[in-house]
Amino acid sequence: MSETLNRLHIDNQVLDAEIHRLKVMNERQENRLIAFKQKLDNAKTIIHQAFADEDFDKEVVSHIAAALDIEMTREYDVQVTVTFNGSVIAPLGFDVEKIESFLNPELLTDYRDGIEGSFETEDVSVDIRPMD
Repeated sequence: MSETLNRLHIDNQVLDAEIHRLKVMNERQENRLIAFKQKLDNAKTIIHQAFADEDFDKEVVSHIAAALDIEMTREYDVQVTVTFNGSVIAPLGFDVEKIESFLNPELLTDYRDGIEGSFETEDVSVDIRPMD
């Protein structure tokens, strides 16, 4: 029995050592992946800046970007402010306070309870800024 326990103890030590070795290898791989992603982000920044400055051979840079799977797009934060006015025809006795709840941000009217709407856009302002 003692020999079996001793063997189990040794096997457990071997497994613990192997687990530690694999953890170290995994950590090294993760560090390499992080470093590679940073290099890829740097390449993306350089390529995007070259496009912005128009200081490059577009065909060559496009091929490099394609080889690195770098999308040649840019994300923008867009804010649109719309002011509109109109008229609403509602049945007699309708609670006028409810009309506001029938309008939604897409400027559509939900025609409930016999309400009709007619709206004109008075002013639209658009502000577009790069996200980065």
